Amino acid sequence: MKKKLTSSKKYFHDTWLCGDFIKCLAEELGAGSYPRNIFYVVDSNVDKHWGEKIREGMFDESKKIFYYTLKASEKTKQVSSVLDIASNLVNSGFGRDTVLVSIGGGVTGDIAGFAASVYMRGIKWINIPTTLLAMVDASIGGKTGVNFDDYKNMIGAFRQPDCLIIDPSFLSTLPEKEYKSGFGEVIKYALLINEEFFRAVKEYSVALRDMKDKDINDLIEVCITFKASVVSSDEKEGGIRKILNLGHTTAHALETATGFKVTHGEAVVFGLIVMLLISYQKGFINPNKFNEYLSLLESYKPFSIRNNDPAQLLSAMYKDKKSLDGKINFVLMSSPGTLVIDTPVEEQLIIASIVKAIEIVKN
Repeated sequence: MKKKLTSSKKYFHDTWLCGDFIKCLAEELGAGSYPRNIFYVVDSNVDKHWGEKIREGMFDESKKIFYYTLKASEKTKQVSSVLDIASNLVNSGFGRDTVLVSIGGGVTGDIAGFAASVYMRGIKWINIPTTLLAMVDASIGGKTGVNFDDYKNMIGAFRQPDCLIIDPSFLSTLPEKEYKSGFGEVIKYALLINEEFFRAVKEYSVALRDMKDKDINDLIEVCITFKASVVSSDEKEGGIRKILNLGHTTAHALETATGFKVTHGEAVVFGLIVMLLISYQKGFINPNKFNEYLSLLESYKPFSIRNNDPAQLLSAMYKDKKSLDGKINFVLMSSPGTLVIDTPVEEQLIIASIVKAIEIVKN
């Protein structure tokens, strides 16, 4: 199985959905205009399950190969990790005639992509995401970067990969916690796309392991093609791309306030609940529809979020990239697919909505 989801003729790069990432990577390296010096950046958790296969399947026509394992987490998503990759590239004699191949989740792609964007002012980069969250969201759009002073994605660059390879077979070894985290972003897309996709997602179990391969592939494909269509019209987030931040104003603040102890997906779902409550209070959402939308978010239970300080979250929001002119801006909604961007929200309503959201997830 091999299907092209985006084409470099209409988008920034080719995106392949395939059932054998080794074969797909070999075909890409063989057919594309890539150097023969390959620097692999592989998530250490991926290496435990897939390292032998990756090493055995390394491209035969390579001149030079380096296999670098990265202990990827929000705590290691720092400039120091980028510099360590750069140090290994330099010390091993890799020049601009190098292609960096990253294999891992969203953090791995963020770090490796940023390294590829700055090393010698840019080298080729192929990204192979291995988590559901990375497949449906983090790997799409060209945002790379690292955290700084415990604040999310503060240093980075817009850098599209030269190719993106999606292989759902990686999900067979993904821990349940990471499956659930990825589903948090899928729920975001359910509210972003339209009523039809909202209903489809509502039918899926949070325990996605029960889904058939075709259902997983269809779900991934819908999310990728939607995000790619948005990004292709607004790569640098000057307008319509801001809708993709739905739920993220609160999510990033929660991750910062908890020291990244909650998964990104759980933080996003909590942020979506806050967003729904604010949208309802501002009169954007029909009261009859509010509970229907909320029920999908509540299906994400159980949550690990308990007694977070609303004032602490508010403080973190002011330091988020989406805060402008001293105002906290939200993306709000009236129905799936109908969004309102750049909406400043007063502190009192934000705090009241956070308090209510905490009550909802604790019940």
